[in-house]
Amino acid sequence: MKEKKQEAEIIINGEIRRVEVTDELRKIFEFDYLKVWKPKNREKYRFITDEGQIDYDFWDNDETDIFRWETGNCKQTEAECEFKREKEKVETELRNFAKEHNEPIDWKDDDQPKYFICWAIFENEITTDKIFYYKHKDIYFSSEKIAYVAVIAIGEDRVKKYYLEVE
Repeated sequence: MKEKKQEAEIIINGEIRRVEVTDELRKIFEFDYLKVWKPKNREKYRFITDEGQIDYDFWDNDETDIFRWETGNCKQTEAECEFKREKEKVETELRNFAKEHNEPIDWKDDDQPKYFICWAIFENEITTDKIFYYKHKDIYFSSEKIAYVAVIAIGEDRVKKYYLEVE
C-alpha cells in the first residue's frame, strides 16, 4: 500500500499554495526557525515544582510536558528556572503591594492617572509613568508615591532585574 503524502497550505507572496510536507520542510518550520527552546524527545528539561524547588524531567511529549511548556515552566537550564521563580515572586509582591495600598482605580475615568513602574533608558534608572485611558498587562498604582514606595519596599535591584529585566 502506498503511503499518502501529507500536504499543507502556505502563503507565498500573498498567494495560498498547497505544498507537500517533506522532512526538509518540517525541519525548516519546526527547528531552524524556532526561537523559543522546546526539548526534543527524551531531552532533559528543568521546571519549578509546586513547592518552588527546581527539578528535572525528560521530554516525552505527554500532557505534563506539554502543560509545562505551554505555561512557561519548561526551561533548558536551572538558571532560567531560578530567574523565572524570582520574577514571579517580585511580580506577586508588586501586585500585592498595589492591592494593599492603592486607592480605587477607575478604568472608565480617563481623567484619573494610573501609574506604572518603568525603566528610563537615557537616565538609566527606575522611574514611573502614567496613562489615563488604556490598560495593558502591567501592575498599576493609584499614585506615583505608592509606585515608588513599592520599589523601595521590594528592593530596587530586584525590581530592576526581575520585573523590568534590566541588567
